[in-house]
Amino acid sequence: HFGSSQRSGAMGKKKGGIAASQQSNRPFCYFCDRTFNDESTLIQHQRAKHFRCQECDDTAVRGKCESVQGLIVHTLKIHAKSLAKVPNAMPGRSNPNLNVYGMDGIPAEFLRERGIEHHEPIGKAEPPPVPVETMPAGFPTLPGMPPLPDLA
Repeated sequence: HFGSSQRSGAMGKKKGGIAASQQSNRPFCYFCDRTFNDESTLIQHQRAKHFRCQECDDTAVRGKCESVQGLIVHTLKIHAKSLAKVPNAMPGRSNPNLNVYGMDGIPAEFLRERGIEHHEPIGKAEPPPVPVETMPAGFPTLPGMPPLPDLA
């Protein structure tokens, strides 16, 4: 059973020099339960282990995807089938429809089990909505993009 070795308080079990109570604050991979020092390292890990096509040659550029969604699209387009499970994931954590990326998309109940209320990504807050009247006619608003200059 996972998490049973994590105890709260000063008597926490040591793992690699870090007390288990501190361990829970570090980014972790939902798919394989590995912990990382920062989220960018976690994302590199996910791209290498969980977002890579198992059917494509390791040396090929094709099949190295940025996300689970990218792997789903790749599998459908290149291999003409749907992605059944996330590669190299633990049993019960291989559902590709969860759309986990880094620490985002992890089910709330799973985070609560680990003692994390909710994940607050740093620097990824949604930008304020752009007022529709500032956009030239015919151009859809793109999240995170500045409004186009008025050329009229």
